[in-house]
Amino acid sequence: MAQNNGISPTAQGANSELLSEMIRLSGAMSEPQAMDYFVRMLDALQFEHTNGKLHLNIAPSNVVVDSNGMIGLINPRKDGDSFNPGYTPLEVMTANAAAQGPWSDIYGAGATLYNMLTGKQPPETDDIISAGNNAFDFAGVSGMMQQLIGKMMSPSRKQRPQSVSDVWQLISNLANDEQPGSAPQAPATVPNIPQPTPSVPNIPQSAPPAMPNVPQPAPAPQPIPVAPPVPNIPQPAPTAPNVPQQSPATRPIPAAPAMPPQQPQPPAGYDYGRVDDEKKKSSRLGLFILGGVLILAAIAGAAVMLWPKGEKTTDKIENTSDASLSSKAENSASETSTDIAQNSNSVANEEPANDVAIEPTNDIKDNYDDAAAKEAQAREAEKKRKAEEEKRLKAEEEKRLKAEQKKQQPTSDKVLDLAPVMPSFPKGDNKIQGFINSHKHNPTGESGFVVVQFVVNKNGSLSNFKIVKSMSPEHDQEALRVCKMLPNFNPGRDANGNPVNVKYTLPVRF
Repeated sequence: MAQNNGISPTAQGANSELLSEMIRLSGAMSEPQAMDYFVRMLDALQFEHTNGKLHLNIAPSNVVVDSNGMIGLINPRKDGDSFNPGYTPLEVMTANAAAQGPWSDIYGAGATLYNMLTGKQPPETDDIISAGNNAFDFAGVSGMMQQLIGKMMSPSRKQRPQSVSDVWQLISNLANDEQPGSAPQAPATVPNIPQPTPSVPNIPQSAPPAMPNVPQPAPAPQPIPVAPPVPNIPQPAPTAPNVPQQSPATRPIPAAPAMPPQQPQPPAGYDYGRVDDEKKKSSRLGLFILGGVLILAAIAGAAVMLWPKGEKTTDKIENTSDASLSSKAENSASETSTDIAQNSNSVANEEPANDVAIEPTNDIKDNYDDAAAKEAQAREAEKKRKAEEEKRLKAEEEKRLKAEQKKQQPTSDKVLDLAPVMPSFPKGDNKIQGFINSHKHNPTGESGFVVVQFVVNKNGSLSNFKIVKSMSPEHDQEALRVCKMLPNFNPGRDANGNPVNVKYTLPVRF
């Protein structure tokens, strides 16, 4: 397979794609991208013409780009083949073999360049003859490209560039016309072509990833305050008040009878029986009074001992009536003492007053323990929930990072000839020539241009500079020097938005 500067002019690779299909899928190309294909297509034509061959069927459907970035021209015209409307010049359609030549292929190359820049079908020769420049739809195409296409698609074969070298010279002349201080020169066959400002390629910018809605964990519940347990403080037994012993108001104690003075011996016949009866009555009355006093003292002592238990004391007091007092007054002193002892034992056997506080104190302690246990369980459950939530969030973050890394990682380190999103100059492709003009100088003063090709890497840096179209060694070196001064580009991207290595072709005009 013959090659020229890495271009295959006649063979189609196994993994090639038609230029027409690429335009149909991606639409119109930017001028740097279209110029890249146009330069290699001209080299393929130069190879054909140098070997004495004419293709006569140049159109995007007959231009292929293989996986190695090589351009091939296929399906050269044969007798009886149909024509490609808009791409076939008049001398080929009329089968005027004597009028056919390299300029016939130049017409098809110009029409192909028009299709790459606009994505539209080129006008036919009859429309160009009748409507002139109005036959073209040059919206968004620079003035230089308009004039270049107009010259190459001139209906008159003699007004077209006669060879590929003439096309290069025409590009050089048009480039000089666009430089500051140069008077514009309109082509003979395409007068009054408006010069719109070159459009800035609409390069989609990748949007930053969205931060994930990471849920915030609920705050830990505050512990419920619990009253501290009431200490079991023993209550001292109340002291019995010093109750003065008084005689019942209703039963005054009569004064003891005064001892009679020493009497002389009674006379004979004195009634000793009556005197004994009176003594007995006085003795019984004294015992009765003494028993009442003792009973009252016992009742008072029992009341004092049972003072905290008002209910029992009240019951004992209520049960003590005048009738019981009268009944007990008739008992002996020994029975009274026995009752007092029994009452004392009963009081001693009663539950102490401080036992009343034991039951509520134990309830509070049990409640406190239950609350503490529930709080500990709640803390443990919350801790477990937080651990599970952190584990889930971590897994989601790892999954997101892996997806992001996979998305940003280029499919390969292969250098592509074309990408869905081509590399671009940081300030816009229409600013490249301004940068070149501000840094270059013409070493000999001659006019022309050098085509430089380099690789825009995934990170935007530039490398692998080489000369695709030479002018002179001095101009070639100057063009390389200026191109190596270019800042980093916006990298090209594949269909998934991943950065890729892409070739970039740039003409440097002198």
